[in-house]
Amino acid sequence: KNNVEENERVKIERGGEVRSRQKEEKRVYDRAKEEETNKVKKTKGIYSQR
Repeated sequence: KNNVEENERVKIERGGEVRSRQKEEKRVYDRAKEEETNKVKKTKGIYSQR
């Protein structure tokens, strides 16, 4: 019984690790996308000023 509980606890902890890693990756991805969008906006702004 104790072993089963231990396995469940480890599974839950690993699941949390995976979730937080996915969250972190998503944050990095979102930031990169945002920077890309800003770059495009700046470039478009420069072009429209010409």
